[in-house]
Formats: sequence, C-alpha cells, structure tokens
Amino acid sequence: METRRKTEPIVDKIRRGEVSVFVAVAEEMPEVFRTHVVRKVGLRETLTLAQVNKSYNAAVWSVEAVRSLDEKAEAFAKLHSNTSVYPPLHICSQFNNVKAIKALISSGVDLEERSTEIAKPRRHGHVTALHVAAQYSNFEAAKLLLEAGADVNAITQLPKPNGGATPLYFAVYSLAASASPKLVSLLLEAGADVTLKVAFDDENGSGLGLDFDTVLGFYTCDVHARAEVVKMFLDAGADPNCQDTNFGQAPLHNVAEVCVYEVVKFGKLLLEYGADPLLADEDGKTPLDYAKKVSKGQDLIDLLTEATEKALKSSA
Repeated sequence: METRRKTEPIVDKIRRGEVSVFVAVAEEMPEVFRTHVVRKVGLRETLTLAQVNKSYNAAVWSVEAVRSLDEKAEAFAKLHSNTSVYPPLHICSQFNNVKAIKALISSGVDLEERSTEIAKPRRHGHVTALHVAAQYSNFEAAKLLLEAGADVNAITQLPKPNGGATPLYFAVYSLAASASPKLVSLLLEAGADVTLKVAFDDENGSGLGLDFDTVLGFYTCDVHARAEVVKMFLDAGADPNCQDTNFGQAPLHNVAEVCVYEVVKFGKLLLEYGADPLLADEDGKTPLDYAKKVSKGQDLIDLLTEATEKALKSSA
C-alpha cells in the first residue's frame, strides 16, 4: 500500500517562527499576494521587494501592482512633506533601480512626465526622470532612459520664462559633489547641447535670481571642476567666450576667480580652444585682473599675462 507523505500545514511553520506570515502568503497564495498584499506596501518597500527574488519581482511588476505605483508615489510624497508628487519613474531613477526602470519602460510609462522639484536646497522646476538620474549621478538609470528615447535636452520649467536646465546641467551639479565624466560623456554622446544658455533658479524658488549661462560657464564656476570634463565640453562645441547674463563673465574669468583645482590646466585648455584673454566683463575686468586680485598663483598669472600680451600685439 502506497504511503502518502503528509504535507505539514503552513500555519505550523508560522507558529514555530520558521516562516513569516508575509512569506507564507507569498508562497502559498501568490494571487492574493500579487493583487492585495503588494498593493498595500509602500513605494520604497515595493521597489526593495522587487529585488528580493524572482517571485517577488514578478508580483511587484504585475499589472495590478504597476497600476498602484502612482498612488504609492503620492503617499510617499505626503509622508516626506514634499510639495509635489514624485512619479514612480523619478523615484526609481533616484535610487538607480534598474529592474524597476526596465519594467516601467516596458509598461509604456511616459518618459517625459514631470515633477515639480527634485532635491533641496535648490528648486529646479518641473523635471523629468532623466534630470533625476543625472542629478544623482546614476549612470545605469540614465542609460536606460536614453535608450528608451528620453529627451536629452529637456529643459526644466521655472516660474520665470525661458528658465530651466537640461540633464547635462544636473549632471554637472550632481549630488555626488562633482560631475561624473562617464555620465557627462554618455549625455554628450546622446546629443546633449552644450551651446544652450539656460539657468537654475535661486534657492527660494521665486524665479528672480536666474543667471543664464552655458554649461561650460556654470561648470567653471564649480570649485570641484575638473579639466577632463571641461575638455569634453570644449570638444563638443562649447563656446569658450560665451558670457553669462548677470555679470558678463566668460569661462576664463571663472577660472581666474572661482576655481580651486587645476586652474593652470583650465587656463591652457580654454586658451587653446580660443578663449579671449582680453574679454572684459561688465565691470571692465579681464581674466588677468581677477587672477591678480584673487591670488590664484603665479603660474596662472604668468599664463594669462603671456596670453594677454600676445593678444594685444595681434590686435595692434
């Protein structure tokens, strides 16, 4: 006579603490887990759950679960006192959740959907998921979004007309402290326009403190700037003599006044690509004037002095 092996009730395993109720439901009642349990889990927990195992991943990215993501995003925003809702694709891009991004793209999510703010202390207006990926230096997320057709030159929308910034600007002002050359290269290869003169908002989000400049101009104002990235912008066609709207300063002015590292290398690069050492800002000051005033080192002063003298002779 055949002896049938008795299956131990799952409830006994729960009582002994061998499995949790959560796991028990997932394993014994997968349909209930997918249609009811996953829908009740918070946004961040849902995205984390998707990475636990294949079974959970399938449940998280089922039709029912994906449809509940917008509601979860709204709850997430309220919980963290955000003034706006982060769409699911933005959240996934912020945390570089590759599986989640792939699933959302496959579900037909709108790549250009906007959110109203991304990270403090500055407000940047309505942003796309690609802005978010660039802001957090998430290369994998940015690559997936670009491959799916995200607009590499999407401009954020600010209270003042013609404001905003592109993903390339967000990569420059990355929360990782300094721009990732790998990410910058990815955006440039995808067609990021280095000639656009756009702007960031001021800190209170009023739109009154806009400073229009090119990405090269903004980047050479960053104390963490690196020559490698400056060269990328120049090779991509950035104008070394483009002046900002507030002070009339060009990248060479910024190097002489603001930059901390590799200032001589910056100066040589800009001059090599056609920077005009005689170009004056709104106060009538040249890059050499700033180099002498701010004391960036004798090497930079010597470099600019030589370039200035050469330019004066050529213009005589």
